[in-house]
Amino acid sequence: MKNAKVIYTSLVGGYDELRQPLAVSADFDYVCFSDSLPVGRNGIWDIRPIPFKTRDKVLLSRYPKLLPHKVLPEYDYSVYMDANLQILDATFYDYINREIESGKLMAQVPHLERNCVYQELYLCWHKGMISLLDDVVLRYRLHRMGMPEDYGLMENNLIYRRHGNSLVKKICEDWWKAIRCGNVRRDQLLLMPILWNNKFKPDLLFGENRNARNVSFLDYRPHVIKRKHPSPKSRLELYLMRISNGAERRGWI
Repeated sequence: MKNAKVIYTSLVGGYDELRQPLAVSADFDYVCFSDSLPVGRNGIWDIRPIPFKTRDKVLLSRYPKLLPHKVLPEYDYSVYMDANLQILDATFYDYINREIESGKLMAQVPHLERNCVYQELYLCWHKGMISLLDDVVLRYRLHRMGMPEDYGLMENNLIYRRHGNSLVKKICEDWWKAIRCGNVRRDQLLLMPILWNNKFKPDLLFGENRNARNVSFLDYRPHVIKRKHPSPKSRLELYLMRISNGAERRGWI
C-alpha cells in the first residue's frame, strides 16, 4: 500500500548539503527536489527534478517548497523541511502524526526573536535583503490591507500541510504568486499577510517557543552558502526609514 505521507525538501545550486535522517518511518516517503543531484536514490531520499523551468534560483527552490499540491499530488499530507535540517529521532514523527490525527490543515514553527512582520520587514532592509523602496511599498500595502502589528511570525524552514485541502491550496497559490510577481523574494515576509488575508493561522507544530533550532529531535545546521554583509546605510536612508515605518518609535533602532 502506498504511503499517504511524505517528508520532502528542495536543494538548489549547492545552497545546502543533503542530510540523511537518523530516524526514518515506514509510514513516510522521502523526496528531494533538486537541480543538481542525480535523479534516483540517495540514501533514503528519492531525488526528483524540479518540474519548473527558470534561471532564477530563488524561484526554482521556492516552487516545490510553496506548491506541494502541484509537485506531490499523489500524497495527502506533506512535511516540507529545509535541507539543512536533520531528523534525529522518532519523536519528530509523533508530532506530525498528532497534527494529522487531529485534522489540522497546516502547522509551522514560530520565529523565536520576532513576532511581527513589520519588524521583520525593517530588519530585512537593514541587512540588505530588500531595498528601501521595496520596504516602503510592501509596508504601505500591509497598512492598506489592515495587517496588524505583532500578529505573529513563522520560520518557514518546517511546514506541515494537508495540501489537498482547498484553503491550503489557495494559501500556497497566493504565496507563490506574491513571490513570483513581486520584487520581494523573502517568503517569510510574504506568508503572514497571506495568512491574515485568508483569515487563517497555522497550528504551532511543537508548541509555543519551540522550533527547529531548539528541539532535541532535530538538528539545525547553518546554510552552506553565507550571505554577503550589507553595505552601510546612508543618513538619508536611515532618516527615510524612520519616517516610513516608525522604527524609532517602536525601539527597533
